[in-house]
Amino acid sequence: EVGNRLQVRLRTEDTIARLGGDEFAVLLSGIKDKQEAKRIIETIETMLIQPIKLGNNEVIISASIGVTMAPYDSMEEDTLLKHADLAMYEAKEKGKNTSHFYTKDLDSAAKERMVIENDLRVALKENQLLLHFQPQVDIESLTVVGFEALIRWNHPEKGMISPVKFIPVAETTGQIVEIGEWVLWESCRFLAKLQLQGYGGKLSVNISSRQLKDINMCGLIEKVIQETGINAKKLDLEITESMLMGDV
Repeated sequence: EVGNRLQVRLRTEDTIARLGGDEFAVLLSGIKDKQEAKRIIETIETMLIQPIKLGNNEVIISASIGVTMAPYDSMEEDTLLKHADLAMYEAKEKGKNTSHFYTKDLDSAAKERMVIENDLRVALKENQLLLHFQPQVDIESLTVVGFEALIRWNHPEKGMISPVKFIPVAETTGQIVEIGEWVLWESCRFLAKLQLQGYGGKLSVNISSRQLKDINMCGLIEKVIQETGINAKKLDLEITESMLMGDV
């Protein structure tokens, strides 16, 4: 249906291809500037949000659109397609159902992500990741009522790396599942030690959307609780606001 709509609404001089799955490429001919490209993008967006009839149901879809301009960005076909792909993923990160034009900064960001991805593999093997346990204090009694596990990365060359930089990369690559499992084990071992000392508060651990989609997650949580011997009621698993809003 999307392919048909693109063919109907775009111009005869344009080329449309389905690259695979739900990815399409559109080659627009004779585009003079970004404003003209934007007008066609708006046409595509308006066309795609019209409901699609599937049996008795209506489905509304949207598109994340990445745009690159020749000859300004490149004259090589493969490079242009790579640029458009980078811009498309940037559009997805901006919240989907939007468009983004390629800039050279995206190349730098992609290279940085690749370095982080490779370094993370080493970090997991060499135990460079560590947890900080932030106390949660009751402001009236000034007593510690809980802890929150916060992950940190102590890189041997770059020092402490913020989770803001490496968690999104880990989410994209799937490394977050292995990292999340490590966090859960370490957090529950910490809680078990506290409980042996008579501590009765809670421990909060963040769970990523990738972990929740992992079919082994429930079994893992059960195994960790049993083997560490913690009181399950004292373990809080937290999900992000964005994940909640993605599927209320």
